[in-house]
Amino acid sequence: MAAGVAWHRLAAQASLIGCILLALSATLANAAGGRKSFAVDASQKGEWNHYWEECVGSGHALLGLRADWRQQLTQQQQALGWRYVRFHGILDDDMSVLQMRDGKPLYSFFNIDSIYDFLLSINMKPIIELGFMPEDIASGNATVFHYKGNTTPPKSNALWFDLIQTLVKHLIDRYGIEEVRQWPFEVWNEPNCGFFSGTQQQYYELLAVTYRAIKSVDSTLSVGGPATCASGWINETLAWEASTGITLDFISTHMYPTDWGDNVPRDIVYQTLSNVRRAVGSNRKLYYTEYNSGLWCCPQIQHDTPYAAAFVVATLPRVYGLVDILSYWEFSDIFEEGGFDSSPFQSMYGSRYGLETIYNIPKPAYRAFELMHWSGNARLQSTQTDPNENVQILATQNATHINVYLVNFATRNHTIQDETISVTVTGASVQSSLANVWVTRIDENNANPINSWISMGSPMYPTKPQIATMYAASLLVQQPLPFNWISSSSLSFKLDVPPLGVALVAIPLM
Repeated sequence: MAAGVAWHRLAAQASLIGCILLALSATLANAAGGRKSFAVDASQKGEWNHYWEECVGSGHALLGLRADWRQQLTQQQQALGWRYVRFHGILDDDMSVLQMRDGKPLYSFFNIDSIYDFLLSINMKPIIELGFMPEDIASGNATVFHYKGNTTPPKSNALWFDLIQTLVKHLIDRYGIEEVRQWPFEVWNEPNCGFFSGTQQQYYELLAVTYRAIKSVDSTLSVGGPATCASGWINETLAWEASTGITLDFISTHMYPTDWGDNVPRDIVYQTLSNVRRAVGSNRKLYYTEYNSGLWCCPQIQHDTPYAAAFVVATLPRVYGLVDILSYWEFSDIFEEGGFDSSPFQSMYGSRYGLETIYNIPKPAYRAFELMHWSGNARLQSTQTDPNENVQILATQNATHINVYLVNFATRNHTIQDETISVTVTGASVQSSLANVWVTRIDENNANPINSWISMGSPMYPTKPQIATMYAASLLVQQPLPFNWISSSSLSFKLDVPPLGVALVAIPLM
């Protein structure tokens, strides 16, 4: 994943609070608040598929044997709706998958089974990222990360073919072909970004060998790649397909807004995904198996702040329909690419991108996905009368409420300010006795536990009462919001949304 390589690329970092101030000063403007107006027509409904819930990322496979990792994933599956999880290192030596004895491979899939058994028990499935290289069949000793995943090509394609074929046969024997047909096999991770020490040609050779090994077991199994960073090698992969006669079952890649530096367009995610979708065509499965709000130096701390929440709520509606999977990197700070970090929130020790801290404290981005999980399956028509690049609206309907999501977001180095937003909702079958609509916020003062941690002195090893205080600060709080009736099926309301703020206004149905 690009996140891990970014850890190796990090510049010297300033103090924790200094970084937060730097991040904010690069974004916020001392401008007077704006006023924006939106209209929602609840009688005009379209499909609203929770495509972002298809998959979430995690660090590496060995973590899946930890009880706390399993506890967090179980809880998140229930609260956020995750269906698949993807992680590195399923073939790493710490998983004890392969050893050569007397020139012959000795396989052990016990640890893999333990993880996959657990995933099925919580109604989840794996996206199987095949890597890294077991040392006994590796062509070299180049590694990545604290856990030393071997990044070299196999010393023998025949040994790699046998490993993959044997693993796939084992999975089918244990879980059944109908189940395993639902598990995508992704070949390697970011071969263009420091995770593969071979050449591009050697990667495509590995891709071909892996494809044939899996298809030799069952031709209907799903195999894809190139799993590149920065949406790379897309045209090269399409050309490789044409030259080999191999058609992958899906194209996969990754993107972070910072892949192209710090001064990126506000709409960089949409622009990138649109370009890749045009390249692969409308009928190909396109999986973005890693993304998040960015991989900066100091503003990595923004993964722990409302910046990440606003990014999520702004991005998911914007890129709707462009990809089949958009997998957030990653679900937990139980993570050790640079070593295991004991800090409750982002420290100078290393890079973490989780939605939840090691102390089970949900961050603002977690709460953003929680709000989005409530959105239901119908998208309502909305229009903006005062164009603004930062303020966006999403209106949806679930079984009990019309939900109006408002977000005030800009990427770094773009101006952002307080906004006063007016919304008119028409065509709504709402309760005639309605006294209030309800607003739930994520911003600097709401669902933002890092502020609580900083206020208590940023303890590295918080006490149980301190953990409870931080957890309480992470909670979503629903508050009444005044509104005006326009007619029996129409109403309006107004609210302020601060920079990098998210507000969900819920209107009860009849």
